[in-house]
Amino acid sequence: MDHVPTSHPRATPATDSPGRGSSRADTDFLTLFEASRQQMWLIAAGVTGDRSQADDVLQEAAIIAMRKFATFEPGTNFNAWMAEVTRNTARNARRKDLRARRLVQSASRHLRRDHHTPPPAPRDSLILDAVRSLEETARTCLLLRVVGGLSYESIALITQIPQGTAMSHVFRAREKLRAHLATLESASAAARELDGRSAP
Repeated sequence: MDHVPTSHPRATPATDSPGRGSSRADTDFLTLFEASRQQMWLIAAGVTGDRSQADDVLQEAAIIAMRKFATFEPGTNFNAWMAEVTRNTARNARRKDLRARRLVQSASRHLRRDHHTPPPAPRDSLILDAVRSLEETARTCLLLRVVGGLSYESIALITQIPQGTAMSHVFRAREKLRAHLATLESASAAARELDGRSAP
């Protein structure tokens, strides 16, 4: 998982919305949000499977959470509350992205020539494809564990699943990732060989 970034652009919501100003509530929210920011980014990346989209999701989730901060109960777990907002925001973004991709793919099928062979994907691209192939919860647990360095207890709390389930997700995700990556690399090697044979 060395390919997954351990840092990302800061996503801090603006605090100059009408009627709010620099209130104590805004300050309290920003303090809690900054402490959980990396974990929330990993959740966004886990749901969307796209690191660049995760940046936008995190910014949007922060704005939504700030507006809803009055519903947060002091003394309860902020990370779990913020994780729910982030997951919902990421799922909405993923649905919009899927619709856009279907339109692009439909257009591409009409434009692509039948004999065209896609170029072999570099290893980084293969790894990202393998990560995206994981189911949402498994991908999120894996990122929180491997990149975020969280304990299984913390992962369970944030994702709202039993600790044993979190451990199982991480184990199975690692196994599936290895198998999927091996398949992709084999397919890439076959594509390279085919291109070599068809070259003049």
